[in-house]
Amino acid sequence: MSQLSVSQIGGIAANGNVVTVPSGHMIKQAGAVVQVVSKTSATPWSIGVTGNSTWYDYPSNELNILFTPKFSTSRILLRATISIGSGASNNAGFRFTRDGSVVGVGNVSGSRHRATSVVGYLNASDNNHQTRTISGEFLDVAGTTSAISYNIQGISEGPTLLWNRNYNYGDSLTAYNATLISTLTIMEIAQ
Repeated sequence: MSQLSVSQIGGIAANGNVVTVPSGHMIKQAGAVVQVVSKTSATPWSIGVTGNSTWYDYPSNELNILFTPKFSTSRILLRATISIGSGASNNAGFRFTRDGSVVGVGNVSGSRHRATSVVGYLNASDNNHQTRTISGEFLDVAGTTSAISYNIQGISEGPTLLWNRNYNYGDSLTAYNATLISTLTIMEIAQ
């Protein structure tokens, strides 16, 4: 392998001092962000839940990202801000998945659920304040330059799993009934 050592690289003034790397070529610097992909869902969803043991994929693949790393040695930073809740005074949470397998969760401890983030015991006094926006992140290892499918799964004690909306039986026009957003962002970090 040959090496070019220079103290500076500069673009041509006639080209706005821009150095262009031809398509199909890359400059790799450890710690640099190689690419960023993000998806946002603003659709309000309610899913009926009949127990607290089932994890549900985020509806309609709205946060599913098919991500192709440039380098197999890269780290993949997953960041999620999820608006989630339950239709009663119960817990709700989310976790990341990679190609359908769970990543970025707590250790195995008996039969406990393994999650990335959980919001506990939502408002017990009424059904108007049942959603919270919670976040989580996880640093994955690419290990491939083939496409990886990342997604979000949610769980609720029930009776409802809410995405992007607060819960109110009357669905009235009040501040606490606002619709919300959820976002999944993926960053590839060169090593």
